[in-house]
Amino acid sequence: MNGQVERQNRSILKRLRIAQELGKDWRKELHDYLLVYHATNHATTGEAPSKLMFGRRIKSKLPRVPVCYDDEAVRDFDNLQKEKGKEYTDKKRRAAYSEVEEGDKVFVKRMKKNHKLEADYSPEEYQVVKKSGSDVIVRSRVSGKEFRRNVTHLKKIPLEQDEAQTEAQTTSNDETVQVIPEDEPTSSKQLDCEASCETGVQQQEPLRFRRDRQQPTKFKDYIPY
Repeated sequence: MNGQVERQNRSILKRLRIAQELGKDWRKELHDYLLVYHATNHATTGEAPSKLMFGRRIKSKLPRVPVCYDDEAVRDFDNLQKEKGKEYTDKKRRAAYSEVEEGDKVFVKRMKKNHKLEADYSPEEYQVVKKSGSDVIVRSRVSGKEFRRNVTHLKKIPLEQDEAQTEAQTTSNDETVQVIPEDEPTSSKQLDCEASCETGVQQQEPLRFRRDRQQPTKFKDYIPY
C-alpha cells in the first residue's frame, strides 16, 4: 500500500511542478490531472479506475459509446500481470521458500549492531517452538526466553554442523592428559653416526660450475671501492 501511495505522489508532484513553471493555478490543474487519470486505462488492469470503482466510465471531453461491462476479463488480466511481476521479482531477488520448521535449531539475525565488525547473526542457538506462516516463535537454549521473529530473520543450522558441535563438546569433556616421556640422553656413538651421515650427504651433493666473471673494459681506468 505504501508503494502505491508513493508512486501516485510522484505523478502528482510532477503535475504540480508543471503548473508552477507555467504560472497556472495548481488546484485547477490537480483536478484536471485526476480527471484524466480516472478516465485512462490502467496498465495493470487494462481498464480505467473510474470504471472499476463505479461500474461505468465518467464523462470526459472524449465522446464514448456505452458498452456492457464485465469485470471477469479484467480480473484475469490483473492476476496475470501480478503473477508476471511476482515471477520477475522472485527471480531477481533469488527468493526461495523457507525450510525452517518447528523443532529446528536456528541462528537469529541481529536487529541492531554495536559496531561494523559484528556478524549479521548471533552465535547463540535458538530452537523453533511455533511457526505460523512467516511468523515464528523461537526459544533461547541458554536463557530459555522466547522471541517472535520473521522467518527471514532466521538461519537454519545444518544437521551436520549441529552434530559436529555436539561431538566437539563431548570430546573436549572426555579429554585426558597424556604423559610425554622425557628425551633419553644421546650417546656418543649416536652422535658420531649422525655426523658421518651428514658428511656423506654433503659429499654427495654435486658442485655447480661457475663462469669466470671479468670486469667490463670501460671500468679499466677506474678504481672500484
